[in-house]
Amino acid sequence: MSDSATKDSYSALAGKYDDRWQKYLSHTHDTVIEHLRISPNSTILDISCGTGLFQKKLIEKQVSFKNMVMNDLSRGMLEISQSRFSELERFSFTNQHAGSLSFTDNSFDIILCLSSFHNYKDQKTVCSEMYRVLKPGGTIYILDWNNSGFFKFINLLLDWSNPEIINTKSATEVVRLLKDSSFNIVKDREWWFGRWKFFLISAEK
Repeated sequence: MSDSATKDSYSALAGKYDDRWQKYLSHTHDTVIEHLRISPNSTILDISCGTGLFQKKLIEKQVSFKNMVMNDLSRGMLEISQSRFSELERFSFTNQHAGSLSFTDNSFDIILCLSSFHNYKDQKTVCSEMYRVLKPGGTIYILDWNNSGFFKFINLLLDWSNPEIINTKSATEVVRLLKDSSFNIVKDREWWFGRWKFFLISAEK
């Protein structure tokens, strides 16, 4: 599958994405917020922000931060994010490939990559880009499907039944990719939620 197929698939799904994945998104977003360390001065990049549902939850929980760049390859998903937050000055929006970002080096205190790492064809390049644009001492948070154990069979079904790129890795493999890009691993958590096996990894530059 190609990046173009992934982009088109999510643009077509955008209008019904939040409803279709409601339980999944609520659980994963709550989990990330529980572990997220943000200060009122934090500058944040959500590298694949989707419809902005995570940011909506941050606002509802009154989590304070300085500003956030919301990026997504899918224009359909990004348009929904813009409709939610375009009137709030601390949000800005970009439509870039995660492996080729226009931001200058050392731009962000925090980078979020939530349920999207499996959609990146060249994950090594994405890790290098995240390292480049993260400030020294900054943190990335990656939450995604965990392609290990029994979930490997579920992942095969997902790959077979979806048009977008499904390049799922295990937590161990992602840790290795991050270390190869010079990140220092802070936390590495794995768990099941229904049929989904997840990992949440935080790492520092």
